[in-house]
Amino acid sequence: MYYTGWGLNKSEYDDYLTRFKGDANALRENILNPAAAVDYANLLLLTRPTQELHQWYVAASGVYNWRDLWTVGGNFVFEPVDQTLYGYPLITFLGYPNVDIAAGFSFATGSSDSELPVLPTYHAIDLRFVLHF
Repeated sequence: MYYTGWGLNKSEYDDYLTRFKGDANALRENILNPAAAVDYANLLLLTRPTQELHQWYVAASGVYNWRDLWTVGGNFVFEPVDQTLYGYPLITFLGYPNVDIAAGFSFATGSSDSELPVLPTYHAIDLRFVLHF
């Protein structure tokens, strides 16, 4: 996010961004603070007019199947202006009939001037057991 002169002056925008980042940090650190969650949601609603602004992203994804037992793949999205990288590598084991076991890791990286400080989380682990009927 950046200041464009629309709606807020520079000091008001700095106050808004400080509050927004503080709420995001509280949510990211698993602090059970309902006020931070409500404040974060309200601030997201205030940013609705900026949803018309567009940014460019570069995305790549791929899958490699090894011996029909393992699938290794991933999705990556890069925002070149702020230099934020979002990634999701995934590995799946297909060796059991009618069952897939998958593990993935979602992450985001970037500088303090990127989209990263306003995200509620930086990483997550994903484990899946899929049964096919």
